[in-house]
Amino acid sequence: MSSSTDQTLLTPVQGGATGPTCLENTKYKWTQDITSIMIVIPFENPITTKTVKVNFEKKSIKVTVVGIEQPIIQGKLCKEVDEDECYWQIEDKKELIINLQKVVGIWWDYVIEGHPKINTSVIDPPQASMSDLNPEMRSTVEKMLFDQAAKATGGKTSEDRIREENIRKLKGMHPNIDFSGMDFSKAQFNM
Repeated sequence: MSSSTDQTLLTPVQGGATGPTCLENTKYKWTQDITSIMIVIPFENPITTKTVKVNFEKKSIKVTVVGIEQPIIQGKLCKEVDEDECYWQIEDKKELIINLQKVVGIWWDYVIEGHPKINTSVIDPPQASMSDLNPEMRSTVEKMLFDQAAKATGGKTSEDRIREENIRKLKGMHPNIDFSGMDFSKAQFNM
């Protein structure tokens, strides 16, 4: 038995789908990556920066155009955006392109409440390149990859190597102590 709130989930295209506007036979298209949403609204008649107004708020958006009585799109957003980092532009006087910066990097299943939802579980995120990462993140990922490969081949992980080096230093600092019966397998050293 299905309830009135059941809705067929759309298969996402580039992480997004389409949604309704107040314009006859016109839908907006939206795509997303983990950090942002891009909305594209086509127009039959030319638009300019003087005729378009886009209001961004943390949880809502409103797009109006001079000469069109109703807002083109308006409503509560799926999640919060950083309104100071959101922007819009006009391309070829026929498309309004809106970029929403997500506050939290998660997949959205819709842009505006009440509009069609997508199945976010089938989104295939793009593969990141190591060169895309900042130096700190790159170092962390390289360490994780090294440790994963070491475990798979039965080799020593970076933690094992650091532990062994610290035990060697400890023995060098205290040559008169017999460490032969001590178990350092669970010893934790500051790295």
